[in-house]
Amino acid sequence: MLGFRRYGSLGQVFGLVKRIDGRYEVHVRGYIDNTLDGELEVSREYLEHLFYGSQPCYEPLIEILNKYNIPYELVKPIPPCLGSPQPRTLTPWKPIAIGLTIIGAVGIALYLIDSYFSPKEK
Repeated sequence: MLGFRRYGSLGQVFGLVKRIDGRYEVHVRGYIDNTLDGELEVSREYLEHLFYGSQPCYEPLIEILNKYNIPYELVKPIPPCLGSPQPRTLTPWKPIAIGLTIIGAVGIALYLIDSYFSPKEK
């Protein structure tokens, strides 16, 4: 579906997400009153997703509607895309999670080995 994947939350009829350029995601939401909403945010692959909010961004949505000749009506002026959030760094969270999991597993294994081989008190 044009590279989008489905998601949703309360109050939405549908929600779609598409990663763009590896760093950002475009979110498109459809509501029961037949309105659509679009926004741009840092990808969920990075820790900065938690700290940088989303920016209203309708250009990708309008491009799709125009490309496929889908009729639409603007009910309010569309603000210009303010640009993507610009964090100084992007920190992938998965390698951190894997590293912490390995450290935890090694710690538990060492504890179990130590408690198994330590002298038993009688």
